[in-house]
Amino acid sequence: MTLQEFFAKNTRAAIAFSGGVDSSYLLYAAVQCGADVHAYFAKTAFQPQFELDDARRLAESVGAKLTVLELDALSSEDVARNPANRCYYCKQNIFGNLKRAATEDGFTLILDGTNASDDAGDRPGMRALREMDVRSPLRECGLTKAEIRRLSHEAGLFTWDTFPKNYPNKELAGKPAVFKIKLHDVCVRQLPALNSDFAKKMGKETMEEYRAFVKQQLFDGRHGGALNHAKDMILGQLADAAEGEIPSILVENAYQQQMQVIQQQLQMQRMSLNTYLSQIHETRESFTAKVRAAAEKNTRARMALLQIAQQENLLPTDEEIDKQLAERAEKTKKTVEEIKAGTDVAALRRNEGIRKAADWVIDHSTIEEKVESK
Repeated sequence: MTLQEFFAKNTRAAIAFSGGVDSSYLLYAAVQCGADVHAYFAKTAFQPQFELDDARRLAESVGAKLTVLELDALSSEDVARNPANRCYYCKQNIFGNLKRAATEDGFTLILDGTNASDDAGDRPGMRALREMDVRSPLRECGLTKAEIRRLSHEAGLFTWDTFPKNYPNKELAGKPAVFKIKLHDVCVRQLPALNSDFAKKMGKETMEEYRAFVKQQLFDGRHGGALNHAKDMILGQLADAAEGEIPSILVENAYQQQMQVIQQQLQMQRMSLNTYLSQIHETRESFTAKVRAAAEKNTRARMALLQIAQQENLLPTDEEIDKQLAERAEKTKKTVEEIKAGTDVAALRRNEGIRKAADWVIDHSTIEEKVESK
């Protein structure tokens, strides 16, 4: 099961949110899947202020509602006694209060960030969660700690491997966490013998059949790549052939959007534009000039394609637009009216027309395929 499948079945939930890597990714994924979720942060004397600050920052960045529950953990006599199974009573106290708050807000399903790397076993804290019917989607979907860090990194979440900005050690605050390991052993893996037994494991009867299969796979990959390159060249030639002035505001918008995409990609790699430019040995002026030229060419191609869409009656009909909006509504568990209210229908119609026109141009072009002699 995937998180998308989980939230397709469980569309409303309260999330026990600590602001750590696990619950942060769970909250992000729930919002991305279109679920109606509400985060609850339990603030006790044991949580430093910077944890609450980071929790608020993360919830705001993903667009999720957050409620802070001010709790006195030591008000529970069982917790104050500090027995060996104190985790059981602490979880009971925190999740009991969270569940009451969530119920008042209309939520019946409670989720937490336990992942597949956590040892559930019969640990007291885990037992308390089971007794209160708290579900752990990350664990149910088989996501390990390492996978959650990777996915958090890809999503651009600051929690993936950084110390909080308000971390007490100011030398580490806001910086990436670096871990050093000591290598104790190196294993050598022996490659399997390339014989008929190996071929059968790969689904073929003989090595000759398997070699032919691999060769065809490599050819198909190169062939597909070549066709895509040819299609890009066709659309590039269309842009070059398009005549007339194009509004400078359209080029500027396309340029700004492309620069924003580049900046976001670099941020995900924790790299500044200046650092990237120094690595590729290019000045900012020459780089931005290339991006602007590409934006102008792309804008010119889009305008030419839009004209073709109009001439060839390729713009989608009202019925086709309504169908797309209905599909989006079903996917996000919203009403068609909500989707329509947040959609620029005119832009949607133009973009779909441009996409159809691109397919039309390629279908009416001649791509000559040459087979290399062997």
